[in-house]
Amino acid sequence: MSVQKDSEGSVEHVSIQHCQSLVRGLHKLLRQDYFTDVTIKAGKREIKAHRLILSAASPYFEAMFMSGLREKDQEVVEIHSVKETHLHLLVEFIYSGKIFIDSENVQELLTAADMLQISEVVDACCDFLKKELHPRNCIGVMELADAFSRIDLSGSAQAFCERNFIEVVKEEEFLGLPLESLTKLLQSEFLCIEQEFQVFEAGLRWILHNPSERRQCLLQIMECVRFPLIQPGKLFGQIESCEDFSLKIALKKLLQDFEPKKQRSSSRTPYSKFRTGIKPRHNARKYLVILGGYHRAKSGRWHDVRPLADVFRFDSFNRMWTPYPNIQYPRSGLSAVFVQGFLYTIGGENELLLYDNVEVLDPLEMKWTNGPSLPRPLSGHKACVLDGFIYVFGGYVGSEVTDSVIRLDPEEGKWKQVGCMPSKKTNFALTEVEGLVYIAGGSSDSGGERSLQCYNPVTEEWTQLAPMKHSRGSCGLAAIGNCIYAVGGSKPGRDAMSSVESYSIEENKWTTVKSMRIARADPCVASINGLLFVVGGRSAGQGHSPPHTLDDMESYNPETNEWTAEDPIPVHRCDAGVVIT
Repeated sequence: MSVQKDSEGSVEHVSIQHCQSLVRGLHKLLRQDYFTDVTIKAGKREIKAHRLILSAASPYFEAMFMSGLREKDQEVVEIHSVKETHLHLLVEFIYSGKIFIDSENVQELLTAADMLQISEVVDACCDFLKKELHPRNCIGVMELADAFSRIDLSGSAQAFCERNFIEVVKEEEFLGLPLESLTKLLQSEFLCIEQEFQVFEAGLRWILHNPSERRQCLLQIMECVRFPLIQPGKLFGQIESCEDFSLKIALKKLLQDFEPKKQRSSSRTPYSKFRTGIKPRHNARKYLVILGGYHRAKSGRWHDVRPLADVFRFDSFNRMWTPYPNIQYPRSGLSAVFVQGFLYTIGGENELLLYDNVEVLDPLEMKWTNGPSLPRPLSGHKACVLDGFIYVFGGYVGSEVTDSVIRLDPEEGKWKQVGCMPSKKTNFALTEVEGLVYIAGGSSDSGGERSLQCYNPVTEEWTQLAPMKHSRGSCGLAAIGNCIYAVGGSKPGRDAMSSVESYSIEENKWTTVKSMRIARADPCVASINGLLFVVGGRSAGQGHSPPHTLDDMESYNPETNEWTAEDPIPVHRCDAGVVIT
């Protein structure tokens, strides 16, 4: 019961109990056959009912009995395309508000309820199907939802297919997908896969189910696969094992630019019609790679700093660290990027020695080789990839801080200065969002900074944005969707901070979010599949003791505003390079 007052002080009494009592009364009239004036027939079953009640509950019956159709005056009305058991259930629902849905009747009940325009039963069937989604049935549910234009159910089934893609493609339903639905699924940015090769395997399996009819779809299907992310040896090994000779020849011709021998004979990334889309999918298995940095033990003195050459890779699916090939020169203050399948480390320092060295990890040989050297030695800079080019911002040049912006074309192997930052800066943080570069905090001639600046590489223009709530030097920066997170860092009088701020790109506004479990400066920060990962860094100093490096790792979920402890990196470090591959 609820009571509402209007402006004149009158009281409107609203009774839920009255509604329930009325429904019970209507159901009693049905059971006892009182005042019924129409018989609804499906198959051999006849159900007596009331025109008025059916019309009030269903637009279908309203049109039938109140729009001058011939059924208006018929004593017996036959309903076609609805089974008698389902018609009985739906009439019972109209009179009682209750219906039993199970896996045996849900599909036909949905069809009948949609035809009779009983929307609440349609919604209930869709909710039931959402809860029953399984790799064996999700494709069928998605097609059913599309047939009835149920966008919510179709979206849920599509998301389930994407999350469980590896299992879904093993089921018979997958092999029966129409071409349009198949390409829509294979193109999805949100496929949860361990490697892009699994998308190629799935497309090939679909074709081989009926090769005589499906070979003609080869190009449309292969255009959904991001071939630069697949190891050529593995790709062509699968092609060689293809039992359909015609399909094997067509695949070799189509993918000839990725043939392993051709790749080894050239240092340039191959060009082909499949070069587009070389970034891993949003929900693909991604790896967090931490490179170099420096190490100082808890009991260490100020000068007990050991530069590192070791590299570790974190599997975001299995939440495990594994060793990766060491870089050639131990260093901290370096930056790292991943472009066209190659991993680059850029600059850095070993104690007082600054490097102009660039190292490149060959994905085939898994060995580091020397790349195009920087125009001059750099440390404390930041780098990112924009439109296939590597951009490097700021940093130390000897004892001086620079404001330069330089760019490397990996194809040409040449560095070029393309502009300057608004001020000379180092120890800042950087992230890229939709082709724009965001730079936050750092140290400049005026000291610690709260600034946030945006760089447009097309116009080469800088824009000052809303400043952070706190000054942050040596912080981390990463983006999730349209939010940028500034993590930890240091400010005057404090060696390390645990606070975290979130910046809304749309609103140009900073908001404080939950602090990390551990205060840290110079951490490695990156986002993977909607989570923020923070690794290592240096602690706050204790008295006259210098800060020590950390091995702790934690992840932040923006949806819950909670931090979770993750497995620590095997070796303490800070001021390291970090990149997602």
